Amino acid sequence: MRRRSPPAWSYRRIHILFLLLLATSSSSASAANFTCTTVQAACQSAIGYTTRNATTYAELLSLFNTSTLAELLRANGLPPTAMPPDTAIPAAATVTVPFRCLCNVATRVGRSDYRPIYLVGSQDGLDAIARKVFDGFVTYQEIADASNIPDPNKIFVGQELWIPLPCSCDQVDGHNVTHFAYKVRAVDTTSAIAAKFGVLESTLMRINGITDPKNLVQGQILDVPIPGNDTMARMARKHEGLINQEDINIDLSTLRTATNNFDERNKLGEGGFGVVYKGALPDGQQIAVKRLSNCSRQGINELKNELVLVSKLQHKNLVRLVGVCVENQEKLLVYEYMPKRSLDTILFDPDKSRELSWEKRLKIIIEIARGLEYLHEESRLKIIHRDLKANNILLDSDLTPKISDFGLAKLFGADQSHVITNRVAGTYGYMAPEYAMFGQYSVKSDVFSFGVLILEIVTGRRSMGSYSDHEQSFNLLDLIWQHWNRGTLLELVDPSTLTRAGHGTTNQCSLQADQMLGCIHVGLLCVQANPADRPKLSAVTTMIGGTASLNPPSRPAFWVLPEEDATRAAGTNSSPGGRVMAASANRVSITEIEPR
Repeated sequence: MRRRSPPAWSYRRIHILFLLLLATSSSSASAANFTCTTVQAACQSAIGYTTRNATTYAELLSLFNTSTLAELLRANGLPPTAMPPDTAIPAAATVTVPFRCLCNVATRVGRSDYRPIYLVGSQDGLDAIARKVFDGFVTYQEIADASNIPDPNKIFVGQELWIPLPCSCDQVDGHNVTHFAYKVRAVDTTSAIAAKFGVLESTLMRINGITDPKNLVQGQILDVPIPGNDTMARMARKHEGLINQEDINIDLSTLRTATNNFDERNKLGEGGFGVVYKGALPDGQQIAVKRLSNCSRQGINELKNELVLVSKLQHKNLVRLVGVCVENQEKLLVYEYMPKRSLDTILFDPDKSRELSWEKRLKIIIEIARGLEYLHEESRLKIIHRDLKANNILLDSDLTPKISDFGLAKLFGADQSHVITNRVAGTYGYMAPEYAMFGQYSVKSDVFSFGVLILEIVTGRRSMGSYSDHEQSFNLLDLIWQHWNRGTLLELVDPSTLTRAGHGTTNQCSLQADQMLGCIHVGLLCVQANPADRPKLSAVTTMIGGTASLNPPSRPAFWVLPEEDATRAAGTNSSPGGRVMAASANRVSITEIEPR
């Protein structure tokens, strides 16, 4: 007789039971066995919390509700006033979260002082709350016990849960310590963890009941007793939080020596953020030291973004952060030195621009696109630069471009398409119309800025210059549009580039002309009025130098203004017909008028 197959619901039931058993077995033991026997009323403790998704300090403070912003920053080795609550924290960042610990002498267990309190949502389960929301520092059984829940499967939306984080107030070998809850990583060993936090390996193993170092398990929560008088400060230095300060921290005395005490003769530039000096470290490495202004909010944002964003990024077309110094009243950022300075100093100089052959210009365009594509699509972070311009493209000795100045950069979540701000900051002539008028920015607003940059590089003209053509005055985008319609685009190409092209063979000259026209075409596609009509950076890198046919562009978003209006620098305007009008006839940055 033919055997009858079990019904589909049977397989589903078995699968569900298996998952429940797996979840139960993975969470059955205590997340951490922190012995706490002291009669001391309370003490300071902390955990090393790793973010699952991009978040902010405000969201982290709301989740734990165990400290102030100043305490959270201080625990991570950052100045207490360095960052506002909406500062972005990337996914997979490890943040030291301080909290108050209470010892239960009867149970000999330490737990956080009735915080955090978690509000149950519609999709929540205790096991997921324990493992995912609170990173496995607590089990679902511990949450249920602490919150007087008899059946862990029965919780309701809006229910308040006490999350009992592990901790201790006990002395270790007669000394006061801060007990730090550390989650073991795959690469960790007991000796490495002990060395990292300045603890004896034997002490670490004894406190955690480890008899064999080989028994260390990924995800295990360890009690790390951090010694010293100012234990929270030591924890900030030892624990790898948003940045590894041991790797990039540079003493103020070293930077004073490197710049000859910030000698005016070593000054490279100056802006709303402060002053940049050239210097050399003791090993001979040349550096650029950005001394952030104490009287400008821009200095605070600059420090925040460089620490949170740039220190996490590695790409040949992004400027490299060498180090940071926050000491006394000084806030300094140290970068690799770029001997050719910024692109604008060469591109718009009639003599220096001759150094930029067409081959070099094309290389610069392609590599800027690659750096921007990395920020938008390839990095584990998704970053919008918001101030891409020729001034912020630095060149090394080989004219390799590197995107710099992340003072306005913003971190996006994976599912975020755009953000709206009521504080528009950037540079006139490069800002996308939806950002300039409505404060809406996205990857496509960066694409607009890049399109303007392409057109500047090909023509050697500033975007906000005023150019005469047939007895009319145009800005660069509208001038290019006029020549696009007339089929005379090569008339706009930088003459020094055409002269060099003329020295080659006919085929070489023809190829270069095609590449120039192709770049202008791509530039026009990038500056379309509708963000949806602009290509992604991954598509742009394919378009440049490619043979694929391109869609015809529409009129650029910014076009000609009457001369009397073009001299205004007060802001952007929208005409009744919906046309976006250029904001300024000069190249001043909003942040230079209104420092952040």
